[in-house]
Amino acid sequence: MGKNWNIGLTLMCLALLAAIAGSANAAPPARSAAMVHTINVNGHVDLQCEAMLHNADAIAQPGLTDLGLLTERCNSPTGFKVWLYYPATLTDASVVVDGRHIPLNGSGAVVIDQSETAAVSRHTLALYQPGGYAAADIAIRIRAN
Repeated sequence: MGKNWNIGLTLMCLALLAAIAGSANAAPPARSAAMVHTINVNGHVDLQCEAMLHNADAIAQPGLTDLGLLTERCNSPTGFKVWLYYPATLTDASVVVDGRHIPLNGSGAVVIDQSETAAVSRHTLALYQPGGYAAADIAIRIRAN
């Protein structure tokens, strides 16, 4: 009985090896529309907006105070606005952005730049006071749309 069992096991192994070898040589299945797969990749990027004023040591000249270089960046796909906050008593002045005067109307805040898309940009910034120089605390803030 021991010999028959060994022969049966050997025949089974040979049959299994033949089946494996036969399937390895078989042609791959035909590609069909049902075999097309779609892979979606999703990610999340945090919203980051920053406005920095470089060379913030203001250099005052009669009527004009150089505030330095404003660097702004924001990755909001819908854009952003850059605000300048100033004392409401500063009414006869204007902020000068790249040579363009933006009047300060006494509201305490004014948009000095904006974008409809994500962007990085730099601007020269100055404070124009035709009556001379008056000390003023100002702040820059960037807000995504």
